[in-house]
Order: sequence, then structure tokens, then C-alpha cells
Amino acid sequence: GPWYKGSAGDGTAKFDPENYAYEYMSYIVPRLVFDNPRVRVKTRRVGTQGSAAEAIQHGLNRWVRDENLNETLIAPAQDFLWNFGIMAVSREEGDAEIPKEVREHIKTGRLKTRAKPTDGVELGMVPVARATPSWPTVKRIPQKRYIEDYLASDRSEIRFQGHKWIRDKEDLLDEAAEFPDRGWNTDVIESMATNNARESERNEGANEDAQREEVVGYDIWIPERNKEDGDGYHGRIYTLAVSVGEQGEVSSDFIREDRPFYGPRSGPYVFFGAYDVPDETYSLGPLTATYGQALDLNRHALSLTESAGHYKRGIIVDASKPRLVDAIKNAEHDTVIPIEGFNKDDVMPVEIGG
Repeated sequence: GPWYKGSAGDGTAKFDPENYAYEYMSYIVPRLVFDNPRVRVKTRRVGTQGSAAEAIQHGLNRWVRDENLNETLIAPAQDFLWNFGIMAVSREEGDAEIPKEVREHIKTGRLKTRAKPTDGVELGMVPVARATPSWPTVKRIPQKRYIEDYLASDRSEIRFQGHKWIRDKEDLLDEAAEFPDRGWNTDVIESMATNNARESERNEGANEDAQREEVVGYDIWIPERNKEDGDGYHGRIYTLAVSVGEQGEVSSDFIREDRPFYGPRSGPYVFFGAYDVPDETYSLGPLTATYGQALDLNRHALSLTESAGHYKRGIIVDASKPRLVDAIKNAEHDTVIPIEGFNKDDVMPVEIGG
């Protein structure tokens, strides 16, 4: 409705009495994400494999609760009902990269060090030494921050995917200094101009004087760039930063070394769509598919509302007979009104609108 953002009191705001989208979302979203997802793991093998499958099932369901995944899924579910939802799956990053010669020891859990997760959506994490398992983490990507191959006519043909992120420049430089193995280019980061990255995404009423000294970056996953990094690695991730100077000049550069993506072949992005559209990569959501019907319903509902607002019921009386006028005005409900010389044509009830 028009009351969330904007002025609804001036009488110009559009109002739909049949708020079908809100009704549908308030009913469907809880059914989609309440206590979901739940994981079931089975195996065709007998013996100890059954115990392993059960352990994996318990571990995944524990991760779902620890990650608070049902809360994370609410916003993507709302996106999904309109058109599509996007989430990025990455791994919590520890203190340092693990040399290839000891990766097998990490997989068995025999090598452990202190862990320090980072904020934001960091893609392409490599296995790291941690005191706790390197759990995956899930973040929603707003649709306006998602990037994909615009020349593809089908999702199977997409040759790159990515998303925009925003971080404080100072925090980025601190991380680059503390973790040099992550490949951040401090020279490029320091040269990047900061701008109102978040304010530029807001409404036109944003405060232009608010300076947060933030850097705008883009993570781009290219599945075809696979340099024989080994099992479990699919494609590479490139990190690019873009800034606008005081004179309006645009600059861009890679602020981090490209890195292999450790994860499934489908990449770090999970796409939620309801209905496929031929020759389009973006799906069709049920609310968009039925939006014309909602508009038609509201046209009828608004017509009924306007008619009800204009409804009037009155009684026309001969003005030359003041006693008759007073008698009708002062009479109580369901009473007898004696009028001498009354003519039925002297009184006529009328209705307008409705």
C-alpha cells in the first residue's frame, strides 16, 4: 500500500482495496520456509554406510538451525514469488590458506588452528585450518545487485555470474594487512575513490552529505576458467572494484588476485525460480503471472468503492407544504404520520450512486 513509504494523506496515492500480492505472500511464504528446509540422507549401501548417512543427516540439519536458514530464506522466498531469488553460498574463512601438501590432513580433521570468520559475502573460500569445521554460510543477494551473462538465452548457457558488494575501505585495508595470503591489492584499494555507495541505491531523498568511505566491489564467477586446481574446484572468481571520482571520472581495477572456487559445479549462486520462460534466463513468478488479474479485480473493487462513497438516499417533498416537510423530518421510525389532504405525489424517495 501507499503508507509504507510516501505520503498517503494528500489523497493522490493509489490504493488497491484488493491487496492480492500481500495476501498471497503472507499465506505462502510461511508455508515455504517455516521450519524448512529439512534434510534426509539415505544410502543404497549396507553396513557402516547407513551410520555415515545418518550422521551426515544430523549434521546438515544441525547446520540448518545454526545458520538460522529459515530466517535467511524469507526474503528470497518473497523474491521468488515475484520473479526469482538469488543466494550465495560460501565458506567461512579461517586464518590462512592451507598448503596443498596438508589439505588431506585437514579433511581428516587432524590439523586445527584458531578461526576468525569474516563479514560479508566472500566467495570461493579454500579449505582452511580451523578449530571448528569450515561450515558453509548463506547470504541473500538482492536482485538489483545480481549480475549474469546477458547474452545467454538459457540458464545452462550462462558463462559468468556475479554480484555487487559494499564494504568500508578501512576494513578492507585492515583485512589485506592482517591476511596477506588472501591476495588483496592494497595499492589499488588505497587509490580507489570512495563514494556514497549505499546512498546511491536508496530513494531520491537520500542524504548526499553522508560519507561512509565505502568501496564498491564485484565478485564475478567464471566457470570456464579452471586452471587444474584439483578436485572440488570449479571455475575462478575475480574481484573488481569501481569508483567515481570528484570530477565524475569512472575507474575500475582488480583489487584481489583471482582465486579458484571450491564448491559444486553449479557455482556459488543458487537460483530460485518458479516458471521457466523460453529464451529467457530469468524465471516468471506466480505474482507476476497473475498481476493482470489482480489489476482487473482492483478496477472492479475501486468502482464499487467509489459508487459506495457517492451513495445518497433522500426524500423529495413539495416545498409549498411546510407542515408536510416538518412532519416527515420530525417523525420517528415506524410511526403513523397524519397529514390532512395528503397526495402521494407530494413525497418521492430517491437514491443516487451505490
